[in-house]
Amino acid sequence: LENRISEGAGTAAAMNSMEAALATADPDSPAVAPYDNLEGVLAQLNGALEIAEEYSLRFSDPVVGPDGAVRRSVVLQFSCGSFPDAREILLRLTDGPWLCKISGLTLRAPSGLGNSPLSASVTITFFESTQLT
Repeated sequence: LENRISEGAGTAAAMNSMEAALATADPDSPAVAPYDNLEGVLAQLNGALEIAEEYSLRFSDPVVGPDGAVRRSVVLQFSCGSFPDAREILLRLTDGPWLCKISGLTLRAPSGLGNSPLSASVTITFFESTQLT
């Protein structure tokens, strides 16, 4: 019983902390989406990748944590005309309407990172919540 009370207090504290963070958050910052936001994720990816020459996407199954937080990971491989184009694609992803984290970024450019074509691989994790309606 004490463990359950302790867990409940921890969950309540975490919820209070998240609510306080949301209350003071920049209204233009990306939002945590309600689960299941696959359509929103696809729209964000589509908008970011319109300047890519080609791309492939591999979706992992969403992972739901005990607190209702959902992580939806996508492995993205793309090619584009230059380093500025790759930077723009990544900025469009992170500046999109839905909160995401970029990790595992690899850039490959046969002629250096200037204005030569390059390929990239990156993992993007989108965040959703089963607690939002």
